[in-house]
Amino acid sequence: MLHQPARGYRVNLDAILLAAFAATARPRRPPVPGSPPFPLAADLGSATGAVALLLRRAGLVGRCLCVEAEPELAELARANIRANDLADALEPLTADLRGPLPPDWLARCDLVVANPPYLALAAGRASPDPLRAAARHELRGGLPEFIAAAVRLLRPDGTLTLIHRWRRRAFVRDVLARAGFRTVRERRHLARAGSTPLTFCVEARPAAPGTGSSAPELEEELVVHEPGRRFSEPVDRFLDGDYVSVRRSASSGTAPDRTTR
Repeated sequence: MLHQPARGYRVNLDAILLAAFAATARPRRPPVPGSPPFPLAADLGSATGAVALLLRRAGLVGRCLCVEAEPELAELARANIRANDLADALEPLTADLRGPLPPDWLARCDLVVANPPYLALAAGRASPDPLRAAARHELRGGLPEFIAAAVRLLRPDGTLTLIHRWRRRAFVRDVLARAGFRTVRERRHLARAGSTPLTFCVEARPAAPGTGSSAPELEEELVVHEPGRRFSEPVDRFLDGDYVSVRRSASSGTAPDRTTR
């Protein structure tokens, strides 16, 4: 069950693609038997909490901090957490991620997921709908601010996953490297086979000082739509709750034998 605004900002496919990508991330520490791979997580720019709900549904995270600056969306996240009986697992926080974050979450998260705004303030005209404008344009900071918040929340051996526009991939890679992250994996999303990617996901990990790297170790490709159906089979499987098969669904352009993580 997901409550969201009737008009204006709505959960879109990006949230699903980010959750599906995070479901394939490999924790750096072996999971404790009977525990989720990432016991403590944070969702930056969580909006109505869709990504956190999917990650919890997938059994990927134990507890998750849902950080959202827009009060209306944060209240909807609270309603969704209650409706799905997850108050003991998902913790909503109405806060600007550029400001203070809860001390008991700092440097403790095994996983941080982020869906930052894709557009710089000078890029195009902002939507007249304030929630949609905040989701698309960097009104409360952009990728550098999201990454800075992730740095504060992540353990030294933690994992960061995010989604962004493909045309800004050089910018994304540069920001991650400057923040001291090593890019482990990228997955580009094609609307249809052979088309230009629209968005891509990144899996990155904190690196030793001065050793951040922007070049991904593994590159994958996921076709979102197939002829005659709304979504491709891998995306449909994830929506249906099959989180195992989705780990085998993305094709790799650099390491075909490592498409499952």
